[in-house]
Parts: sequence; C-alpha cells; structure tokens
Amino acid sequence: EILTCDWSSDVCSSDLAVVPGKDSLLVSITRSGEIWIENQQVDIRLVRAHVERMHAENPAAAVIVIADREAQTGTVVEVMDQARLAGISNVAIAATRK
Repeated sequence: EILTCDWSSDVCSSDLAVVPGKDSLLVSITRSGEIWIENQQVDIRLVRAHVERMHAENPAAAVIVIADREAQTGTVVEVMDQARLAGISNVAIAATRK
C-alpha cells in the first residue's frame, strides 16, 4: 500500500494512492540509512539533484519513498523534503498494514 501526502493540505491518506509505475521515482532507504535511487546509492546531498533531473524528464512523476521500518525517521523526512524542494508535489511513502 502507498500512503500519499498532499503537501498543500498536510493530509496523508491511502485514499490518495499512487500506483508505482513508469511515472514514479522510487527512493529506498535502508535500516542503516543508505539511500538508493535507480539502483545507485546516493548521498543525501544529491537526492534533490536526482529528483530535479527526473522531474525535468517527466513533470507528472511522483516520488515514492520505500523505507525500512527501522530506518531513521529523520532520514525519511529529509528525503521527502529534498523531493519537495526539487518541485515534486506528489510524494508518497510505501507502507504496509498490520
């Protein structure tokens, strides 16, 4: 399940679901804090540049953050903030129901 956040209203809901596909950039965060984009480990300082490049190629694309449940919340928030600063309004967090 994908939990999507609408930054204009600060609402997060699975009802705003994004379906991963060619119009999505998947950003993975490991429990140790490694960030992976397009099968490449990326330093947090380069996340915005990667997302900006993707956004220029496909302005309708969404960013989906897939974080290990043990990943630091601060890293997840920082990745999401970098995506927003890159101009992406549709940022989602992959989540599982218990």
